Amino acid sequence: MTNSELISAKAPAISVDVRRQAIVLSVVALAAALRIYAISSYPLAGDEYSSLAEANKVGLNWNSIIYSGLMHFWIRLGSGELWLRLPSAIFGTATVAILFRVGEKLGGWRTGVVAALLAATSPFSIYHSQEVRFYSLFIFASAAFMLATIHYVESPRTQRTRVAVLLTGLVLVFSHFLGVFAVYAQGAATFLAVGSRRSVRRMIFILGVPVVLFGLPLIPQVQHMLWDLHRVHFNNQSGKAGFCRVHLHIWIPCVSASSCPRHWRSDP
Repeated sequence: MTNSELISAKAPAISVDVRRQAIVLSVVALAAALRIYAISSYPLAGDEYSSLAEANKVGLNWNSIIYSGLMHFWIRLGSGELWLRLPSAIFGTATVAILFRVGEKLGGWRTGVVAALLAATSPFSIYHSQEVRFYSLFIFASAAFMLATIHYVESPRTQRTRVAVLLTGLVLVFSHFLGVFAVYAQGAATFLAVGSRRSVRRMIFILGVPVVLFGLPLIPQVQHMLWDLHRVHFNNQSGKAGFCRVHLHIWIPCVSASSCPRHWRSDP
């Protein structure tokens, strides 16, 4: 076979790879455009002021301490709506790329494209990618942990894959307090997938964990302990915070806009 014949034989394969890469990049670009479009057309409001107060004083609220730590340095470089909301848009766009890889590993390239397209055009994802809140980081961390665990199951279990699972799991836990349940759900699936056989002891352990997690807060002594822990680590000590009970055992501090620095306010 001559050189020209070899080149012509390889051309279609290269062309397919290029087209696939272009499609994936187009979906990611679409995700970025949808998240940046009109991101600064409305002023800061509501819980966004809480995020800015927590970024200004890291440790004010330990829920999503990673986001507060990131924003602590980010707010020193700008104060406009676009700049403050940009990290959420970046996390939202990166989530699309990660979900493509998740779909590709589970069902092939077409599945990955569909997953990425659904994530790119999701109104829920776009909404949280355009606010100064930690939910976009939480979604990103969930997708990253899912990808790390899938890679851990499919690939040889090396030190690198174990570290990837550990790091993404830690980021997920510290991106939102509900990350504990996300880590459990995906971790349990991974635990079962890598096991050579599903023993009774293994199943009891996996099914018993959620019973303990959800059952302990029903004990009055545990409720008092959790409340004391909340007052120490999650309460705003400035005296300008109230509390909103959103669940039987979950209290979230609601910092008023008046507790935020004056230069963060968008109202005249």
